[in-house]
Amino acid sequence: MRIIKSLCLFVCLLCLSVIVLWPERSFAQGPERRAFKSGGPENLVRVGHRSRDKLLSAGRTSTGGFEFSTTELYEAHLYLDEEGARKAFEPFRGQSARSLAKDEKFQQLIIDTDFPKMVVLTFDYKRSGRDIREDVAEQIGRGVKDAGKFLNYLRKDFEPGNEVVIRFSGQGVMTTVAGTDMEEIQNPELAKALLKMFIGMGTLSDADPLLK
Repeated sequence: MRIIKSLCLFVCLLCLSVIVLWPERSFAQGPERRAFKSGGPENLVRVGHRSRDKLLSAGRTSTGGFEFSTTELYEAHLYLDEEGARKAFEPFRGQSARSLAKDEKFQQLIIDTDFPKMVVLTFDYKRSGRDIREDVAEQIGRGVKDAGKFLNYLRKDFEPGNEVVIRFSGQGVMTTVAGTDMEEIQNPELAKALLKMFIGMGTLSDADPLLK
């Protein structure tokens, strides 16, 4: 009996130490932040992310349904300047980010309002630059000025852990590919086309803190 009591006491103390030393991650810690420029202030907050998949095959199953095979190309993470976004979101204050994520007026507001924005593409698997270029080209459409120049920045093949960081400020598009800074492209048409692509993917689902 004494052994059982001692064992119970040990288990209780162990559980208590786990609770104290390994606290649950909560929203009180705040949203994820990231610097807009190397060494700059960390005032951009992540408002959502979404996996971009490529369809490999599709066909009917033996039961008459459809079966799809896909693979992840990359994951897109959208960051917005906290102060600028709060001001822009004022007309939507109190609404749910998930309900607004597909709202075209809300999306266009973010695209048109001039405050710093950033998209980070991350890769969990090795991917060819050709696949990434084709995906981006298909989504932004034809005829966008300087699109070819931007797509040339994506010529390298990507390894797991690589990132493509696309920063938007004013009319400029600043791109860093796997740690290498590319020449800035001053073109508002290209900036809007890229933002429309990534925002349209559904990368706004975690924007609730900016809507309060």
